[in-house]
Amino acid sequence: MRKNYFYKYLPKGVELTAQDIFIYDNKIAIISISKEVSAVVLHNRDLYKTFKSLFDTMWQMLPEVKNNKK
Repeated sequence: MRKNYFYKYLPKGVELTAQDIFIYDNKIAIISISKEVSAVVLHNRDLYKTFKSLFDTMWQMLPEVKNNKK
């Protein structure tokens, strides 16, 4: 675990395509970085709340990353 951020891993078998989703300031940015880069930013408070709730729920379900370095 790093001091500036936290991370968790998705279970084996769960594969996401080459994209990112940013949830910030009542906005959702969906970015695809496959062969061509494309993106869309949605500015909608209700969508923001839904995406944030989904993210928070998934985050809580994932186990903490164990650091074996001492």
